[in-house]
Amino acid sequence: MSLLTNIEQDLYSSKAESDMLLLSALHSLYFAIQAKIYRRAGLALDNTKVIEIIKKQLRIANHLLEEYQQVGRSDLANEEKKRISILSSYLPDPPSDAEIKEKIIQVIKTINPVGVAEIGKIMGSVMKDFKDKNIDGAHVSKLVENTLSQQQATHK
Repeated sequence: MSLLTNIEQDLYSSKAESDMLLLSALHSLYFAIQAKIYRRAGLALDNTKVIEIIKKQLRIANHLLEEYQQVGRSDLANEEKKRISILSSYLPDPPSDAEIKEKIIQVIKTINPVGVAEIGKIMGSVMKDFKDKNIDGAHVSKLVENTLSQQQATHK
């Protein structure tokens, strides 16, 4: 079952429940997906594109959470935390650090970087391989830097 189908089914079943926050979060997500489909002239979205939309919705929700916390609106902050939890439930489990490091080492062997200046090439290749996973680019960047510095230290 595709991720979009799963979201649609949950949206329709949430209408029968009295959880307005769940319904609101799923409506917002569903409409964001439909807007993307419309902009693509009706072309269907694969799971990778749906995951990108969910991540964008999560970034917005996290930003709102920070704003609500800064102005002392704990009621709205709690709602946003629930919304984040709902949206996060549709993301696949992130790969383990071991999986990411293994891929980084493979890419480093393939690219054979001259130095830290080529982190972009490594990052691009690693992120491309994990594009359908729930992966944090900042975390991957730290792992790439650590792996490169470890390899450079052992080669000296």
